[in-house]
Amino acid sequence: MKIPFREGEHLQIVWATGKDGGDGRFLIEKSMNYRPLSHQEIKKVELEVDTFFSQLKMPGRSIGEARWKTLTAAEDSVRLFFAGISSAWLDPKAFALRARFIHMADRFKYHLKYYLELIGKSGLDDDLEEFSKFEEDGSEYLSINKIMHHDADLYASAVGTFTSIWGGHRIPLGKISGNSILLPCDLREIQYRAIERLVAQHEDDFTPLPLLASIFAASSPKTLPSGSTIEWCQSIKEIVASTKVSNHSISYQFVTKRAKYIYDDLYHDPDILPHNWHFPWARAEDTVRFSTSLLAISFYHIIAVYFGAYKHSLRGAGINEVGLFLTPKKLAKRISAVADLTLSQAQIIVTALTYGNGTKTPDPALQPFIPVGKNRIFVPCMMIVSNHWSRNMMSLHARLNPSSFDSQSKVFEAEMIDRVLGHSVSRKVLTNKTLSDKKWREEIDLLYIDQKNSIILVCELKWSIPPGDPREIYNRRAAIDEKVKQVARKEKGVKQHISAILKQCGISHISGNWLVRSLVVTGGYSGHPSSLPYLIPIVPQAVFEKVISSNQSLISIHELFATPLWLPRPGIDFELLSKSDRVGKVEIHDFGYFPKNELYIDHTLAKYVEDISGYSSDELASVRW
Repeated sequence: MKIPFREGEHLQIVWATGKDGGDGRFLIEKSMNYRPLSHQEIKKVELEVDTFFSQLKMPGRSIGEARWKTLTAAEDSVRLFFAGISSAWLDPKAFALRARFIHMADRFKYHLKYYLELIGKSGLDDDLEEFSKFEEDGSEYLSINKIMHHDADLYASAVGTFTSIWGGHRIPLGKISGNSILLPCDLREIQYRAIERLVAQHEDDFTPLPLLASIFAASSPKTLPSGSTIEWCQSIKEIVASTKVSNHSISYQFVTKRAKYIYDDLYHDPDILPHNWHFPWARAEDTVRFSTSLLAISFYHIIAVYFGAYKHSLRGAGINEVGLFLTPKKLAKRISAVADLTLSQAQIIVTALTYGNGTKTPDPALQPFIPVGKNRIFVPCMMIVSNHWSRNMMSLHARLNPSSFDSQSKVFEAEMIDRVLGHSVSRKVLTNKTLSDKKWREEIDLLYIDQKNSIILVCELKWSIPPGDPREIYNRRAAIDEKVKQVARKEKGVKQHISAILKQCGISHISGNWLVRSLVVTGGYSGHPSSLPYLIPIVPQAVFEKVISSNQSLISIHELFATPLWLPRPGIDFELLSKSDRVGKVEIHDFGYFPKNELYIDHTLAKYVEDISGYSSDELASVRW
């Protein structure tokens, strides 16, 4: 297929089909006058990019004003897009629309992370307490919106580009004439990135978005929420009825009892969070109560501002009040009242979740309380209700106190083992088994034994928090690569000491030649293509569970995972996207993806596995990674 590249030019993208190449790697025509860039050339282009961003004008006279305007524009874009597609949460078939909203919301968080970083580097005054809000004509708002959709996107892309280049994971090609960088498309990398999103959507955290959508979609905005049928619709009515308008600004009376009704409907017990987990700021139970209270307060604010603005025919739909703007103590008081936490407990967690606290690389998705002046914070409510709270809290814990996180993280691999065992009921499997023979000794996470066919499958498990930025991605990759080395060593040891090992596993009658194979099973973060894909594949936990529960032999399972044919496929499970950006005088051309099929784990994976079962061992071994 041809992907638009520039006016008059296309990248010719080709992939093989059938038994010879599966869905193979993408190939890029060599007639494009591109060649590998030297380090010196990369540095020169990077300097051009840095110079461009250092000269950008920030949207405000102070850091607080620039933050407030950027966050407000981003919040408003997300809420209006959500309002427009809210019915998608009520239609089981509307996966593409829901995925598009999640993709947009996540991209905005990613853009905000880097644009707030740019604002912090801008040299703007941080002492100004007063700042102007958006005028009714909307001209400045449109300008800020363009920044969020263009400049922030450019900066985030540029950071990702050069981080991947200097990390050694992308080899850039340059145009022989001109400042143009092309990052060749690596289909296998994109397939693993896609599986990350598809698995997350398959077994995602609880989200309040369907409940919020039911209010937005229940009737036309002017009659809502009287048309709503949800149980606490009386509280929703009272919230909207309490709104007032003064000087083109909307306000409302916050009533704890109303927020508690919302809290009760939103409270849930997240699967990813162990009950005995201790965060640096509180126990798991108190953290869940805090985050649920924050969701309820954000929910309350979104409803009051959006529908209150319609009630009062307020132009701009209450844009200047789209986010909560208050003191940290006032927020803590509201949270403690709704969640039945002490004020001291709530204040400690508010401090931990304040942007920039305890870290030099803050992320608004993890610390969403953004200082916008002395003793004032901006709380982005749409960002909060679309957040993956349990995962983000774990990520923040790992960032703020890695030693505390690491000391407790073995619980995740224990839970991985329990889940995998639940899918392995028909197989002989040993867990956390210490094997020894003479001077050799190893602990194996999972050891599958097929005595009938004389096969052993050695599995090393690795659970990681999904990375939040390019720097974290490469740390996760390094940790998984280390697991590949470990399981290679263990596989070699098992082969060398096979008789002693089988006896330790309760198999006394040993005959014939035993085959030993190995792989790495990843949880949380799906991983990347293995450095030894034909020998030690890297397999996400959700995929492994589906396949290990089948009636296939261990050798067939290993042969399957040693090919790329089980991975999600472009055009079926995700769409491949091309992207071209101009940063000053520099052009950057890259590739991405968009998730398309929420049934990869439950449907298309099974079809791929069934198709693969018709291939011979030699045919599978010939499929190129």
